[in-house]
Amino acid sequence: MVETPLSEVFFIAKRDRDGALDGDSVKIEITKPSIDGKKAEAKVIGLVKRTEKVLVGKYIKRPKSSFGFVQVVEGFKGKDIFISDRDSLGAKNDEIVTIRVFGDKNKPHGKIVSILGHKDSQGMAERIVFHENGIIKDFPANVLLESEKLVPFMTTPGRVDLTDEWIITIDGADAKDLDDAIGIKKLANGHFELGVHIADVAEYVKEG
Repeated sequence: MVETPLSEVFFIAKRDRDGALDGDSVKIEITKPSIDGKKAEAKVIGLVKRTEKVLVGKYIKRPKSSFGFVQVVEGFKGKDIFISDRDSLGAKNDEIVTIRVFGDKNKPHGKIVSILGHKDSQGMAERIVFHENGIIKDFPANVLLESEKLVPFMTTPGRVDLTDEWIITIDGADAKDLDDAIGIKKLANGHFELGVHIADVAEYVKEG
């Protein structure tokens, strides 16, 4: 075994992880030195500490069993983590969940922290990426406070107040920027007027 600075990066094949999960602190043995700028290769030979971060995976449970497993997301081919019923949070088969992992490399077990939904539900790929990377979707309090101070558009010269009309967004169900919308109404002559509305963010949101 060779001790190396944390800044050095090694390639470790899946077969050489020895039960280690993403975020674990481990001991390694270098199996192939760095050549021509390529990463040195290594294998895990010991577990120092389990990761404290929340991992994402797919819950699998057989009918009538008193336990299940979570496959940590790596194309759904990662390590299976044992989950007892008391730690399952009521998760169902094929649901995507977040877990904390405990135990040694030979008997890792986990506790489900949250249930994200069925693996095939809309927007699941995005939710997995958010949780894996610790991305926070909620706006900070100072941003929400700033939004409440925005000048109402009806006080801005050249703007027309259409808040009493039926206007609907045409962005997708999983869109984060609802900035395109349409409205339609019947005119006195029997014709229909279609309104196309584009958000003018720069008019109301200060730079920075």
